[in-house]
Amino acid sequence: ACEILFSANAPQFLYVWLGSNASEDVKEAAMNHATQLGESAAVRPSIVLQGEEPQEYHEVRRLMRVVEATPDARG
Repeated sequence: ACEILFSANAPQFLYVWLGSNASEDVKEAAMNHATQLGESAAVRPSIVLQGEEPQEYHEVRRLMRVVEATPDARG
């Protein structure tokens, strides 16, 4: 599973949420896709693996939307 997430309240956060067993190919493809999305939103994405997410990620996750859900997800 892979989600690309961001927080409407903290748009500088854009996370690639991957299962901890994600292959390197999956990580690379997801990161490339997130980078393209991030360029339009002027944010730098970071990969977060299941089980090693930072504490602040939980705060962001509660406010997030899936970026791909809408062309202008920042609104």
